[in-house]
Amino acid sequence: MVRLHILTEGPTEEGFVKGVLAGHLAPHNVFVFPRSIETREPKVRYTPHGPRVIPGARGGGRSYDLVRKDLIRWFVEVVDPQARFTSMIDLYSLPKGFPGSEQLQGTPDPYRKAEIVEKALADDLGDYRFIPYVQLHEFEALILAAPRHLDWQYLEHDAALAALEAEVAGQEPERINDGEHTAPSKRIIKHLAGYAYEKTQVGPLVVQRIVEEIGMAGLTARCPHFGQWIRQLESLSTG
Repeated sequence: MVRLHILTEGPTEEGFVKGVLAGHLAPHNVFVFPRSIETREPKVRYTPHGPRVIPGARGGGRSYDLVRKDLIRWFVEVVDPQARFTSMIDLYSLPKGFPGSEQLQGTPDPYRKAEIVEKALADDLGDYRFIPYVQLHEFEALILAAPRHLDWQYLEHDAALAALEAEVAGQEPERINDGEHTAPSKRIIKHLAGYAYEKTQVGPLVVQRIVEEIGMAGLTARCPHFGQWIRQLESLSTG
């Protein structure tokens, strides 16, 4: 049995890990423990009535310092040498100061970009238990692998769903891209405006439905970088 600790960019990815990835990996004897990036640490404020703990906050970290600090703390907390750690962070709008980001300007191929960032991240953290993963380009690329499955939430939006499908037809989901208005989530929101406010709940459930319909093998075939990560996680208990 392997305990796999996953640091996610936010609640959408954390919901995916809990609702989809955990169930997929359990038969492989890999058991996941996700949490989102800590963006504000808990604080103790002393009042006339005694100490008061102000809760921290997690999700949506916009600087590498937050990512690094959270992971290093987690490495220290978990002393088990057999435990493993990984990340699920979007390449789109990568946090400031992220390792390898300075090399991306002249690198057109997105798969090469992910490779550069992942290696630089692993080198910077320096813990053999860490498996770096950067999502191309956003979590919503997994939805664009089969966007018709948004229909369970948006029942009366057939025209919008058809337009979204037509827009991304023939494209590899992981090559849909890092443009301000053309990144995966932006394309969904253009046709289904409500997704902007519902992505935390809707996103993981849509991917769950996609996996139910086409299988994890179908999803990883359409998203090969994601698939490479999944296969690496599946093999942890036998590696």
